[in-house]
Amino acid sequence: MKTDVLSRPARACYLYRVEGHIMKRRFALVLLAGLVPLLVVCSNANYQHASGARDPRLQTFARQKRQQTEELAAKLHCDVSPKVRGFFQATEAGDWDAIARYQAVYRRSETSHGGAFLGLQNAMFTPVQDALGAYWSFSYWDDTVLQKFADGILQSTTPGSIYFGGTDPGRFIITAVRDTAQSPDIFILTQNGLAESRYMDYLRLTYGDRLSLPSTNEVQAAFR
Repeated sequence: MKTDVLSRPARACYLYRVEGHIMKRRFALVLLAGLVPLLVVCSNANYQHASGARDPRLQTFARQKRQQTEELAAKLHCDVSPKVRGFFQATEAGDWDAIARYQAVYRRSETSHGGAFLGLQNAMFTPVQDALGAYWSFSYWDDTVLQKFADGILQSTTPGSIYFGGTDPGRFIITAVRDTAQSPDIFILTQNGLAESRYMDYLRLTYGDRLSLPSTNEVQAAFR
């Protein structure tokens, strides 16, 4: 192991820089503590009133995702719970106060140990997540910029291609714009979800007759 040896003047200069850096960090933390309440207020305002949030495609997309959830429930031989129906009632109505509450519940449930949003432990989780993610992503984008972003991706994607959207906007905005326009005919996947069993089950039920997807054992073997 190499050890860096500083001369006394160099060490003094180094300590001065470190102490100065610490003081700057302390000042930044104090400033941030004062700004946090303001940031929260602004964030909530943007979430409900950004121009992209008024896009009528969001409610259309929510309806499509409800229909998909019902189709998945039939394939899984299970019922759509009242909680999930209540969620889609809020998203199809564009009820921003309710959607904000669902977003808070989503964050708590998906980051807690063993948590699951609305109790969904199967493939029906994905269309619910898509609908909520679209509302969340649209709310922070200017509508003109959002459309340019979506057009730039979708118009350059050849029909029949597999598109990987790894970020929230890359996944949720592109899925919502593509699904509501029903064009182009592409497969939309998020590579971030491939480690998650609910998402893989969703892909198999949705694309399994058109794409060759890895089995559960193959996914586990890849991670090992």
